[in-house]
Amino acid sequence: MGNLSPRTTAAELKAAFLDYGDVVSANVLFDKESGRSRGFGFVELASPAAIQDMQDIELDGRQIAVEVQTENAD
Repeated sequence: MGNLSPRTTAAELKAAFLDYGDVVSANVLFDKESGRSRGFGFVELASPAAIQDMQDIELDGRQIAVEVQTENAD
């Protein structure tokens, strides 16, 4: 998901998704040099069916962009 606030942590991201199902993992990506948030992260749900409900969620004062990422079958 994108448009994350620079203040959003992985724990906050996980907590935001708990109402939508079991969260397997949640990560916020950071720039290696500056240590600042890159504004996006990943959440893995046990069941992806709830993703459609997440389209209008607000987190840390921002409406986040949620996209489905599937594993590459190669």
